[in-house]
This record gives sequence, C-alpha cells and structure tokens, in this order.
Amino acid sequence: MTKNEDDEIEFINATPNEDEGADDDASDVERQIKKSQMERSARRSKMLIKQLRTLLGFILLAAICLGTYKFVTYHGWYLSPDVLDKSENNPEIEIQGNKLTSNDKILSALRRVELPSKPIYLIDTSKMEQNIKLLEPVRRVYIRRFAFPARLLIRVEERVPVLTVSPKPDVTPIAFFTADGKLIGRDYMPLDSSYKTYLVLSYGILGDDYHTWNSEKINSIVKLAQEMERLSGEKVAFLDFRNPKDIYIQLESASVRIGEMDDTVYKRIKNIGSILPTIQTLKNKKVKYIDLRWETNYLKLDNPGGAIKTED
Repeated sequence: MTKNEDDEIEFINATPNEDEGADDDASDVERQIKKSQMERSARRSKMLIKQLRTLLGFILLAAICLGTYKFVTYHGWYLSPDVLDKSENNPEIEIQGNKLTSNDKILSALRRVELPSKPIYLIDTSKMEQNIKLLEPVRRVYIRRFAFPARLLIRVEERVPVLTVSPKPDVTPIAFFTADGKLIGRDYMPLDSSYKTYLVLSYGILGDDYHTWNSEKINSIVKLAQEMERLSGEKVAFLDFRNPKDIYIQLESASVRIGEMDDTVYKRIKNIGSILPTIQTLKNKKVKYIDLRWETNYLKLDNPGGAIKTED
C-alpha cells in the first residue's frame, strides 16, 4: 500500500459517521419522550393519591360527624319521659339518706320543675335541689348526674328529730321537733324507730303553745331529759309540759314533779339517784310522785295527805 492510500484511509476514518449521529439524535428524543411519559405518570399518581386522600378525609370527617351525632343523641344520655312517675324500683332515680321524707314526696317536689328533653349532662339540677329543700325535714340535698344509662342520684341530709309532741301519753305523737328547732307535723309521722327522741306532752294552747318554742327551748328540754336519765339511771318515758308551771317527768319506776323549769331545776334534781332506792323500802305504800319542786325533797304518797321527807 502506498503512502497516498494510507492517507486516504486515515482521512476516511477521521470523517464523522452520519448514520451514527442520526441514531444518537433518535435516542435523545426517545429518552425525552420516556422522561416526559414518566413525569406525566408520576403527576397522575400524585394527583390520584391526593384525590384519594381528599376522599378519605371527607369520609373520615363524615364518619366523625355521624358518630358525634349518634353519640350525642344516644338514648343513654336521656332520662325517660316518665322517670318521675315511678317511686319504687326506679333504675333512673336513686334517693339516699331519706328516713323522714318518703320517695313520693321527693318525686312530687321534682315534678314542680319541668324536666327538659336534653342530654343529662345539660340538665340544670339547681332548681330540683331548691324544690327538695322546701320539704320541711330536708336540711341539704345534692343531685349527681350519671350517664349510660342516664340516671340521677339524690342524696338528702335530713334534720334530726329530738322531741315528739302528744297531748296525752297514750296518744300517738302528732308532731316532732328537730335539733335546730324546726317543728314538723303529722305528714312526716310516724318516725323511724332508729331515732332517739323524748316524748313531750303538750296541749298546744295559750300559755303552753309548743308552736312558739324555739331551738333554745327545745335544747333546754332535751338537756333536762338527758340529765334526769344520767342522774337516775333510768329512761325518761315522757316530760309533761301541759302545765308549764308544774312540770312532771315520768321515769321507768316513778313520776317526778319538778314544778317550773327555772335556773334551780338542775340543783333540785341532783338527788334523784339517791331518792329512787328509797321507794323500794316503802312496803305497802304507793308513791304518787317524787316532789322536787323545792330544795327539800318529798315522796308524795298515794293516800290523802301522805308525804315523806327525804334526806339530802
């Protein structure tokens, strides 16, 4: 091969291949098309995901709203329309602490307030409490609300009876006094047997009208009865105030005449514990009463004019 031939071959090899350039351009276009397709596909995927998220969010919001509505309007939040008509075995109203006031009276007080058709947590119980407090034996009242199922717990704190009132020993008491001086009538009688009270005999007339007694008077009568029991060692059956200037106290074994209830009464009854045994020594002699109207004590016998002076 000659030099000229070598140069020609070298020149041919150094000349660009037009077919290869065309192939490279086609590859670039193809790559651009694929890239555009992938980008469009990615955008469509993102848009689809965004739409799905929006749809799921809407469904979730609708579910929350529906669940909230169902929860708020669920019957477990509401009391029955006839909840105040049942006094016994009522699962929606429980009443505690009422020994003087019947369930019927408490429910009757509640009926004075219109029961709103609202969920129980929206019901204002203050008016209910005020109406129950109007009942004479009730001192305090608290109403607690519960749900699922809706119900009310009514806790009542009542006044404490200390005295019952009757015109005669064998007549059922017609009223009672509480420790704070409240007079309560026969609507709340008879009292529960668990109450420790003293029976007071009184006609309720001018000069002995127990309707005018205040808490100080009540407490003084209770104190006198308690002191008489302590000194005598016997229970007081009743205190006779039918004549306020000539008071009697009936013990288990004897009647005690104390006259007026003045500042000297506790001094005059201090010997009752030593006088009571003396009665047992009196054979065939019936004691009508123990006379403690003065500081000198006497045993009044049942026979006319009979009296025995006791030793201090």
